[in-house]
Amino acid sequence: MVRSAGYEKPKVPPVIRISGSEPGALDPTQPDRLLRTSKSTLSFASFDPYIASANDVNLAKLSINEEPCRPKRIVIETVIGHGSFWRWVPSARKMEDVEDEGTFPRVINICGSLVECSQDQWDIYKLDPKYDCLVKFPPALTVVSIKESQSPFNDATPKKSKPDVSTASTPPDDESDVDRMIIDDDNRPVNSDPPKRKSRAARPMSPREPHHFDFAFPPSTSEDPKPKKRANMAFQGLRPTDEEENEYFQEDSNNRNTRFYTPKYQKRARTLSPESKKRSLNAHKTSRRNAKQEKWEREKEARKEQRERHFLRDILSDLPPAHANANSGSDSKFADIPEEDEAPMPDCTIPVNGESFQSNPERPTEEEGAQRLAESLKKMQELNADRDMQRERERRDRGEKASTSRANSEDPNIAYRKKQKLDEETQKKEEEKRKQDEESRRQAEENRRKEARAQQEEQAKLRKEQEARRARQERLEHFEQERRTRHHHWNNGMWNSERAMERYRVIGAFFDKTRFTKDDRPLATIDIPWPSLRHPHVNSARDMDWESVTYFFNAIKEVSRGQAFSDVVKISLQRFHPDRWRSRNLYSAIEDEDERNEVETAVSTVSKAIGALWAELKS
Repeated sequence: MVRSAGYEKPKVPPVIRISGSEPGALDPTQPDRLLRTSKSTLSFASFDPYIASANDVNLAKLSINEEPCRPKRIVIETVIGHGSFWRWVPSARKMEDVEDEGTFPRVINICGSLVECSQDQWDIYKLDPKYDCLVKFPPALTVVSIKESQSPFNDATPKKSKPDVSTASTPPDDESDVDRMIIDDDNRPVNSDPPKRKSRAARPMSPREPHHFDFAFPPSTSEDPKPKKRANMAFQGLRPTDEEENEYFQEDSNNRNTRFYTPKYQKRARTLSPESKKRSLNAHKTSRRNAKQEKWEREKEARKEQRERHFLRDILSDLPPAHANANSGSDSKFADIPEEDEAPMPDCTIPVNGESFQSNPERPTEEEGAQRLAESLKKMQELNADRDMQRERERRDRGEKASTSRANSEDPNIAYRKKQKLDEETQKKEEEKRKQDEESRRQAEENRRKEARAQQEEQAKLRKEQEARRARQERLEHFEQERRTRHHHWNNGMWNSERAMERYRVIGAFFDKTRFTKDDRPLATIDIPWPSLRHPHVNSARDMDWESVTYFFNAIKEVSRGQAFSDVVKISLQRFHPDRWRSRNLYSAIEDEDERNEVETAVSTVSKAIGALWAELKS
């Protein structure tokens, strides 16, 4: 068939590619509807119940038509300074006989343009309340279009207003899709009770519903908003799995068994932290303890005052009357001044005309007795204020008179003996003081000698340690020079299996007869005869494994006879036995702790590999 001259090949419309988790690739207003702040970021992930679980899925218990978990997508919004928040990604609308949404990336129709869309961008358009996502049966392209009518729930900032049931309308596809989300919708009666519908509309929303609101599927505002019944478990098992995808948590809050559970829509009581409860309990305990302590103190003071009152009352009741002291034959000039333990008797009266003592017929009350006692004590304090001074003057007057009379009447020899005794006592005190001073000087000198001796010993110890370190350093340098000389031969020339076996024999003989210590002869990795075909410069303890040991002894087996090979395996098994290493203190001879751990692991591996070869030879 010949084409006409004016025929032109139709142009293929260009395909736009969008990817990433950042909204607004084609619509600049998309971030305002999806992000809480301008600095928020979105990320997507797939839900897997076996994440962070050490248990593997038991494949023997899975049936042919059963999956471990339906693939569900979640969106995570990260707000700087506030953490991360997530929710389920809603499902797109699907035509009849469409099982799932398919795989991405693929070409879809977004508002009339062909766009190669990634999985994350597809999830962003499903989250955007402005767009309607419809998955058609292949080979038709998936269509993303702008919704013609948006309910109040599809706004970027939803308002808390009651929808108008009588005037709201949704497209037929939306109605069928939303109806499928209601459990047991086909089994409900056609007619509903209007009062129940009003009470259902006025019922407050569940506290969990705002966290799982489906932006892609707004709630239906049809003429028949009936309350959801109890889920029929038999019918629930026959429903397709995709019908439950967007109502996972909505069923939990709406379809409850009201016979055993009645939700209470009220503000949850504020809970207290364990620390606040502990502080409150400690405060109550402290207040009770303080109150009890104050009560005990008050009772103690009251008992003390009562004992003192009874004691003073008993003392005052035993005192003689005041005129008895005045009429007594005492020669004291202050006989009329009472002593400290004297006090007036509140319960007795002093006779005036020589009558006998009689008790007061009217016993005073406790308050009057305390008042009288206070007045008596006050008078006693006033009388005793200058008593000490008066007694001191009296004693001084009596002393001067007595000393004058004694000086006039004493013998001169007695005065000399007293003076001599006083001089002896003074001399004795001076001698004791001199001895104390001498003892103090001797003790101080002894302390100085001890400090000097300790300082000399410390300096000698430091010099000895320095000499020991210098000697050890010289020994280590000598041993290191000897080590370089010993291994210099193996660093030159071509390296092959014969040289590896020869080095193993020579280094092994030196290793078996040398006593390694951490101070004088530290053990290094290069001094260990590792059974390996690698060059010693590229071989280390962490490179020793079962395979390297097997290759090495297979190479020896090829060039050795049966008995010679058995002897080599036996000597190697004894050489790398962990108990032999511990008895020779080879692990402690390694200075570096990390290198010591690596060598210990490598020795254990080599010993097990050689033990397996030895068991194979003996079998």
